Amino acid sequence: MQKNKSLILLLVLLVSGWGCNKQRQAEAKKTSIPEMSEAEKAQGQARDELLRFVALFQTNELEGKELNTIEIGKLQVESGQLLVADPFRSGLPDTYPLARTIPTGQYLGSIQTCLIEGWGERVVYALLSLTDTPPASWEPALTTQPGPPKHHVVVKGGLAAFCDQQTAKRLGQICSEILPNKPDFNYYTERMQNDFAGHELWAEHHPDPGQPANILVFTSGLGDGNYPVYWGLDPNGRPVCLAICFLMALPNQHDTGI
Repeated sequence: MQKNKSLILLLVLLVSGWGCNKQRQAEAKKTSIPEMSEAEKAQGQARDELLRFVALFQTNELEGKELNTIEIGKLQVESGQLLVADPFRSGLPDTYPLARTIPTGQYLGSIQTCLIEGWGERVVYALLSLTDTPPASWEPALTTQPGPPKHHVVVKGGLAAFCDQQTAKRLGQICSEILPNKPDFNYYTERMQNDFAGHELWAEHHPDPGQPANILVFTSGLGDGNYPVYWGLDPNGRPVCLAICFLMALPNQHDTGI
C-alpha cells in the first residue's frame, strides 16, 4: 500500500512539474517573440508584394504567352508631379500625387497586354518610361497621402491613368463647372469615349481639346481593384520608369486615391 502511495505521489509531482514547464514555456514564448505591429505587418506585406511583382515582371509572359507591348502616346508633364489614379477620381481632393517628382517634359506611355482565355485581350502592365535605361531595381511608388505609406491605385470604374497633377485638377474643374447645370453629365460617354475608337484598351485624352495637357488612360486588367505601383530605378537610384501591375489585385485596404 505504501509503495502504491509513493507511486501516486510521484505521478502527481511529475504531472504538476510538466504543467509548470508548459506554463513557463508559454510565458517565455510571449516575452521572447513580441507581436508584430501594424506598421511592421504592412512593411512585410509591401516587401512580399514587391518580390512577387519583380518575379512576374521579369518573365515578360503570362501562362506561357509572350506579352504584347503597345505604345499609347507621350504624357505631357507640366508640374513634375505625377498622379496614378482612376481617371474619374483624379481631380478629387482625396486623390494624392506621387511623392517623388520628375522633370517636366514628355514621357512615353505603353501597355503590355495578353490574350486571356475567357476574357480576351487584357492589360497586364502599364508603363511610363522616363529614360531608355532598363531598371536595375524597383521600389514602391509612394504617394503624398498622410498616414501609412500607400502605393496602390484604387480602380472603381475599370480604368486607370497616368497624368500630371495640374491636368488632373483641370479635369476636376471641368466636371465641377458642368455638373451644377447638367446633373446627369457623364464625362466618359460625352468627353472621353471617342478617344478609345480603334483601340478599346487605351486612350490619349485631352481635357481641353487642342491643348497639350493630356491623360493616358487604359483598362485595368480584369476590372476594379487595388493595384500596386512601382518605380523602376537605375543603379544610382534614379527613376527610369513607372509601372502598374494589374496581375496583383489586392484586398480593399485603401478606399481613396492611389
